[in-house]
Amino acid sequence: MEGSSRSVSKAVVEFVKDLEGCKADALLRQGFALAQDERLLGAVMEFLLSEQCSEEQQLLERLYAQLLRCYRTFDEHLMRFVTQFVFSLIWRHFSDLVKSRQFGIAIRPGLDALLVAIYNMVIVDGEGHPRVQAYTIPSLSNARYFV
Repeated sequence: MEGSSRSVSKAVVEFVKDLEGCKADALLRQGFALAQDERLLGAVMEFLLSEQCSEEQQLLERLYAQLLRCYRTFDEHLMRFVTQFVFSLIWRHFSDLVKSRQFGIAIRPGLDALLVAIYNMVIVDGEGHPRVQAYTIPSLSNARYFV
């Protein structure tokens, strides 16, 4: 099992290094290949969900930065690639939150920034206008709706 976690960690390290060395246009060309690479998807997913992941905070922060970089391209394939990890990222956030409360471990802000940035890019268009219609649910406690 330890060898498996090492190979997963190695795959994530290689992935992060490759992305850090990519220029924006090269990153866009890799979008489709990344979105279809099941081995890489599995390795990143396994890394995010593993307990070993907590011990490698620097690698995690670098991974978060590269996932955000991919999402900010607004390339359909790169956005799909990052979106596949949203549930794992949310689980990682809650796992880290519980550990921080139990053991007093500081949470690094990279994951929070990544999740909020993804949310903001989904909710707001390129010009800063909301993509969803806002509405208010009527309440009996608020008389102005019923008078």
